[in-house]
Amino acid sequence: MINWSKALRFENMLREEKDAAKVRFVKWANGVTLEITGPVPYAEEQSWISKESEARSFLAGVIDAPHGLSLEAEIRGVTVDALAQRVVSKADAYRAVAAQLAGLRALFEQSIANATTAEEIDACFDQAVAMWHGAIRGT
Repeated sequence: MINWSKALRFENMLREEKDAAKVRFVKWANGVTLEITGPVPYAEEQSWISKESEARSFLAGVIDAPHGLSLEAEIRGVTVDALAQRVVSKADAYRAVAAQLAGLRALFEQSIANATTAEEIDACFDQAVAMWHGAIRGT
């Protein structure tokens, strides 16, 4: 006779393990992006999307030097053009990393969907991290 109660407990435990692994992956990915950006004040990070848009528009000649970029360039002692180029370059690099992490996260979630033990889930996580350092980032 099948002990359905035991089977359900195992299924619930496995689901919880998978959910915890997803959270673990997100924390790891956040650490990866923090290595790229370094610690940044929240307000500054929230300005990145508009800052990138302004920098692209400025470099394309669509707008004059935006006030925010002008202030930052003045404080840094660089031209608005140089700052705008740097902003766009960093945004492009960050976007590439974000896309790679998104693909890796989706692949990780697919792989843990088929896992049947906590050990297999851990192996899926280790494989994802190894892929990041190997094939994806080459480190």
